[in-house]
Amino acid sequence: MAQVKPPMKFKVHNVEPVTTPRSQISQQDIEKCWSQFGNVQACSQLDKDAQPVGCFNKPNLLAEIVYDSFYEHRPLKLNPNIIWLTIAQGFGRYVDLHAEELRSKFVQFEGKKTLLVKRRVTGSGTQGIDWPSVFPEFAEQIGSFIGKETQQLVECNFSNTSPVDRICSHITLMDVCKNYFTYRMLGEGCGIPWIELLGTVDDWKLIREKTAQLRSFGLASDKHLVEWINQVLLALDHFVSAAEGHPDLFYWGSVCNLSGMSGIKGSPLTGWIQVFFPYLIGEDENKPNKNWGISQWYRAYEQAKRLGVEGALKESQQDGGRGYPYGIELREFPSGLSKAPVEYENLETGEKMNLTFYGGIVATYQHSDGALEARSGWAVVEQKEASRPKEAKRPKGFFDFDEDF
Repeated sequence: MAQVKPPMKFKVHNVEPVTTPRSQISQQDIEKCWSQFGNVQACSQLDKDAQPVGCFNKPNLLAEIVYDSFYEHRPLKLNPNIIWLTIAQGFGRYVDLHAEELRSKFVQFEGKKTLLVKRRVTGSGTQGIDWPSVFPEFAEQIGSFIGKETQQLVECNFSNTSPVDRICSHITLMDVCKNYFTYRMLGEGCGIPWIELLGTVDDWKLIREKTAQLRSFGLASDKHLVEWINQVLLALDHFVSAAEGHPDLFYWGSVCNLSGMSGIKGSPLTGWIQVFFPYLIGEDENKPNKNWGISQWYRAYEQAKRLGVEGALKESQQDGGRGYPYGIELREFPSGLSKAPVEYENLETGEKMNLTFYGGIVATYQHSDGALEARSGWAVVEQKEASRPKEAKRPKGFFDFDEDF
């Protein structure tokens, strides 16, 4: 094993070193320095292996410590990461001044490409973002265009490079290339951690077979059933593939919203769950609205998969918005219940009742691992002549069957 040599220390001037301590600064002092630029969302923490005694609310700190060391007779330590960051920053200014002349040395396209990084948030603003993971992701995306060699050329990769040094070099790389890229971040507050498909592979295959058989009932004059079934079969293909152990994560990430795009609760659903609903609630119970967004959603999905979400939205805007997926508000989805009217007569007593059999999706269960599951249930209900007043308040999630069907 090669022996690590100690850092090289050598005498420069014939002066007595001054070692009296300077006034110490705190993390709050550093954050105050950052706040001169705006509202601080996150920042690195001060190192604890030495006493912090100055921050950047003054001139360049490398130049300043050289100046102070000389005039105050203080010893000086020079870190390769700091020297390289200084060189790379100077190079970045040169590139900024000659961006178009140097374009071909960095990228092979005109204008700017948008680089996107998405992260989960846990509240408003940028709360909960794992910032140390953001910078290398931008650096990797830049490297895919400028080449890994150029990326690594700008980055700090020395024997004593710390995580903070490396992050600073990633930001320097972003600075060097800012004339060729637009940097964007999306803070996603929503998402499904994992999905478990219950049953067996054969169950999902059987659902697909049964669904395919429904096409034969479509009227020649009305293509809506066939078009709907075709979209459902595309979805079921993904169910079968996932059950076999090959989930398309881009597709499954789009179950609620296209490509998992975040939003606030109450936003329309733009994901593929809508393809299971050929009709939506209309003003008249007996005349539901056709869900015209089914096939349009799949076109938007294919576009997003080909161009990325940002590219798809941009192309959609150029196309007058026709490529953007239709969203369905939760209140527009029909109830998950089926009902059948039954005329009942008790031959012993002569009593007659108008019954309704209800069956369908009636309850949400939460498992010990936190997962939610919808399950079925049924009821036999005698229809009353007098209906409940519409203005009566009902518990959240309570269905007024007479009104919702």
